[in-house]
Amino acid sequence: MHTVAFRHMRAESHWGAVRRTEPENREDKRCALMVISGYDRSSFHRFYLSADSTLDAGDMLAGSLTHATALASGESYAITHTLRMPSVVPGTYTLFLVTDADSRLPEVDETNNIRTIPLQLLAPDLRPVAFDAPASASLGQTIPLTWTVRNQGNGAALPVWYDRVYLSSDAAWSPDDTYLGSYASPSALAMGDVYTATPSLKLPSTLTVGTYTLIVLVDADDRLAESRSDNNTLTATLAVSGPDLALNGPSAFSAPDAGTLGQPIALGWGVHNQGDRDARPNWTDRVYLSTDNNWSVDDTYLGGLAQTYSVAPGGIYTSSLSVKPPTTIVTGTYYLFVRLDADDKLAEADEGNNTAMRTIVVGAPDLTISTFTAPPTGLLGQFLPVTWEVRNQGDRDALPAWTDRVYLSADASWDSGDTLLTNGSLAHSTALAAGAGYTGNLSVKLPSTIVTGTHYLILRADADGRLAESNEGNNTSAAVPIVVQAPNLVPTGLTPGSTSAKAGQYVSVSWTVQNQGDGSATPTWYDRLYFSTSSVWSSSATMVAARARGTAVDVGASYSVSLSGRIPTGVAPGTYYLILRTDSDSRLPESEELDNTRVVEVTITP
Repeated sequence: MHTVAFRHMRAESHWGAVRRTEPENREDKRCALMVISGYDRSSFHRFYLSADSTLDAGDMLAGSLTHATALASGESYAITHTLRMPSVVPGTYTLFLVTDADSRLPEVDETNNIRTIPLQLLAPDLRPVAFDAPASASLGQTIPLTWTVRNQGNGAALPVWYDRVYLSSDAAWSPDDTYLGSYASPSALAMGDVYTATPSLKLPSTLTVGTYTLIVLVDADDRLAESRSDNNTLTATLAVSGPDLALNGPSAFSAPDAGTLGQPIALGWGVHNQGDRDARPNWTDRVYLSTDNNWSVDDTYLGGLAQTYSVAPGGIYTSSLSVKPPTTIVTGTYYLFVRLDADDKLAEADEGNNTAMRTIVVGAPDLTISTFTAPPTGLLGQFLPVTWEVRNQGDRDALPAWTDRVYLSADASWDSGDTLLTNGSLAHSTALAAGAGYTGNLSVKLPSTIVTGTHYLILRADADGRLAESNEGNNTSAAVPIVVQAPNLVPTGLTPGSTSAKAGQYVSVSWTVQNQGDGSATPTWYDRLYFSTSSVWSSSATMVAARARGTAVDVGASYSVSLSGRIPTGVAPGTYYLILRTDSDSRLPESEELDNTRVVEVTITP
């Protein structure tokens, strides 16, 4: 930049300026000139830079400004204006000021509108004088660089400019070279001074190994107007290499030919670093299952192993991993892939040798229920035998453990609301070979809280889904109907030997109970006789006699009991009640529990 100050004044006045400046840099210039008359009219002032002392059409316009206020006769004005010097070869020039350059003002003398000053233009010349870099490095490595730049021009270099570093496959810079990074100048650089840059820059991991040229390009964007621009580069040779993980031979990936859904399979692989650099942790080898023989990102991930130690050039490592084919896939032929450094954490000399494949046939067991039998009837709260047969019609062994379960349902379809019967589970702890079968037997107990009538027994093999099977839809049996029956003990008679007695006296009593239900009453239960002040039994009633029943009572059958009971002592004369309660402890699940009581009135005399 070039700042000029000038003033209109006497005709013999002159204008002046600092006579040395650098292109693109700022200095103050002062000048003075005079007009002989003033007009209320705008005029233009222009500045030209010339390589000689004569103003002609080939000279460069360096700037212009407009003066738009009137100037009375004898008056003057002063203007300070900043010029930006063109980017020209440094040297001696003439700076011309032309006032009223478009001749808008009719003047008495048009020959005194030009003033000149000689001007020496200076320029910096940045030249890298040293460039230090490592002789070799690994792919993806961050390397330290150092370069020194000297200003060997005759003018200062004013910021900001940028030095940039490139990696080239040849010794000459070109726009398609790989850009590594840059360094911004921190301050002005005077003539003869130097600066040193020490950045650390990262090599791309995608390079091909080989020999490259590092190129530092000073003032890479040509922000400075320099006296020379052909000496702004310096180079250094860099050998780029890297590790190269490869599976150690054709048989380096071992896997079984066959596997089972959901069951572990053992895998192993051996790896050789055939590159010329250490493979540095961490990276992860991963195993995938695919439906075709080409790995893709949508293949099923089975597992991985993280590598946490370095592998030197020529070194090897071996890995073993147990993985499970998912339980949700269909059986058939699949492809196992192992991918070394699956996440591309390592920059390798060859990324194309990190994958190996093995074919595996995935099968599964398939439990199916051949038969399921049970009696057509059963008693509330009683046990009944059930029997079933299951066959493994899959192509793989069924490996333990799994459990078969028996349920009671209100309808012929199993759902999660059905009742798992007491003693209704059978666990299997041995394998069932493909094609083999087994028989299950259980004595299950019907609930005592359900209503009588028709219900359904349903068997579910591997009820908890522990086995991964090729067909999960054939593990439930057809529903077996069962009519659930129950006894109903009803006291049909209660007769005391006398309807009156004294306190403390023994009274003979007989009663009869009939099974009015549709199922046999199986022992044991208790009939109890109580003495009560109320005709409704409560826990405050006094038991005066009891009899256990040890034999069954068939449907429609009755039994009778006769015994003596003692009237409690100390009771006052009056009206009382003998209350019989059959199955008083509710040991028998009955179809009706509210008709087990019979009452007779007795009088206690003085």
